[in-house]
This record gives sequence, C-alpha cells and structure tokens, in this order.
Amino acid sequence: TKVRVPCATLDVYGAAIKKAIYDRAVKAGDVTSPVWGHSGFYARVVRGGWVAPGASIKVALTPA
Repeated sequence: TKVRVPCATLDVYGAAIKKAIYDRAVKAGDVTSPVWGHSGFYARVVRGGWVAPGASIKVALTPA
C-alpha cells in the first residue's frame, strides 16, 4: 500500500544505512530513485488464498 520508512532497528548499523535505502526522492514517491523499493513496501491482501510456485501475482493499484 506504500513504501516503508526504515525503522529504528537499523540504527545499530549507523545512519548511513538508512540513507542508502531511503532518500528524499523515495519519500516524495519518485519511482525513478535508484533506491526505490530498497526499504520495502507495506501491502494488503485483497483476496485470500494459496499461492503456488510459479503462480502470477497481480499488483492492483487503487487510490489510498
């Protein structure tokens, strides 16, 4: 549903790790950032069920 912000768990590695995976462009929603997606994403399940190896998963973009 949105990009994750790096959490305090990473603090043990120093401030540089957060900058390496999350920059101003990512915060602004710029998908062209070279670190886009490195901090992970939050997602939600639209329809429950089993996912088998090789199955396709559709990303559904919906308004927030």
